[in-house]
Amino acid sequence: MADQNGPSGFIVMLADGIMEIPQDSYLSWMTLFYALPRELVEKRPVFLTLPRNIVKLLSDEAARKLIEDDSFLELVWDCYAWAAWQFFLVPFKGGTYHDIPGEWQDYSGDFPLWRMSYDIIRHFRKKFETEMDWSFQRLFLMPENVEVPLAELAAVQQPYRESHGYDRR
Repeated sequence: MADQNGPSGFIVMLADGIMEIPQDSYLSWMTLFYALPRELVEKRPVFLTLPRNIVKLLSDEAARKLIEDDSFLELVWDCYAWAAWQFFLVPFKGGTYHDIPGEWQDYSGDFPLWRMSYDIIRHFRKKFETEMDWSFQRLFLMPENVEVPLAELAAVQQPYRESHGYDRR
């Protein structure tokens, strides 16, 4: 008998039952997608058309097809990897740490810090689901006439920088 350590996805309690969103489904990335600022989603403008309410999204066949496309995952993963890259520091002379030298475009996808920036995305997703108010349960509890607002990049960056005393860039 196979080991059963619990659900392999995100569990959502609905009025008419329980829904499990498998972690390997494209839908499982919606919490992170909804948190992306407009300036990043605009890199793939077609995704600006997605309903910003999960119930509406699931009832819209065209929207479901959009999120089942590899370009949807690519957008989400690339945005979070790029965001992680912005905060990496590397050792420098005298025991200090500095930004990664050069521009992010100068590094190949095989560069260890790039690989790490993609690997930590799963930690972002876990934090959203378990420690922040961005869980699937929250999304499914939203009334159909309410949508997740599309944030602006400056509005996302400023509170973080202020709360963490961060002013490198």
